[in-house]
Amino acid sequence: MFQYAYKYEDEYGVYLVRCLDGSLLYSIPDGLFQTIKNEEIKRTKRYIKIDNQNGYVNLDSSLMYAIIDFKKIDYTKEQVDKIVNEINEQYEELGKRK
Repeated sequence: MFQYAYKYEDEYGVYLVRCLDGSLLYSIPDGLFQTIKNEEIKRTKRYIKIDNQNGYVNLDSSLMYAIIDFKKIDYTKEQVDKIVNEINEQYEELGKRK
């Protein structure tokens, strides 16, 4: 059974998702997507009517991360990789400061 971590990234307006054990992401489980969708509804106080994940979930080229964007922006793989890399660099910098 896989365990996932996700966090809303204010700077980019997306949720970053990954497997805790470093497994590859080929898709986001429906239950996890619904949990994140419900968190977005609480965060924005706006109802989101979504029938499926298509157009909201974007995987990076390494398949280690996904971003979920409820604005349904059509990202290229390069854009997803850039966002993921920038977020990871920020976390690395925070870790070095401690």
